[in-house]
Amino acid sequence: MGIGNIFHAFQPKDKIFFVLFEKVTENLVAMSEEFNAGIKDFDLNDDSMLKKMSDFEHKMMNLLTKSS
Repeated sequence: MGIGNIFHAFQPKDKIFFVLFEKVTENLVAMSEEFNAGIKDFDLNDDSMLKKMSDFEHKMMNLLTKSS
């Protein structure tokens, strides 16, 4: 068995995987950028960053549950 056959065996067969993977990674990038900005300007009395992180979490869960 060649190395190409090994990689082919682990490649996802369903094309929705790639669409979902792109959406999840876009969400993770946006979430990490928002988190980084929120940490730089963190204020204990301001819970807007926590609200944004919660919104990202819900968006991620919606993406993952729609695919199954």
